Amino acid sequence: MPQDALAVTLPVAGSFGYNVYDTLVNQIVKGPIGIAASIGVLAYGGYETAKGLYYVGVPSILGGVVALNSDSIIQSVGAII
Repeated sequence: MPQDALAVTLPVAGSFGYNVYDTLVNQIVKGPIGIAASIGVLAYGGYETAKGLYYVGVPSILGGVVALNSDSIIQSVGAII
């Protein structure tokens, strides 16, 4: 049974939801708030892993990496806010 392919693009200026996308992704996630939070989570994960608490440290490191790469993840998944 053939299935239809679905392609979703990021919103462009003037389209529905662009202001929300611009504020959340471009100004917060990719801005200084997102970078500082990601580095803080990575540092915390490294500290907890060094103490031997791998069940706390490893998910924190993975979360920090996902947060740093969230803009490319949003583009690749095709999520539109």
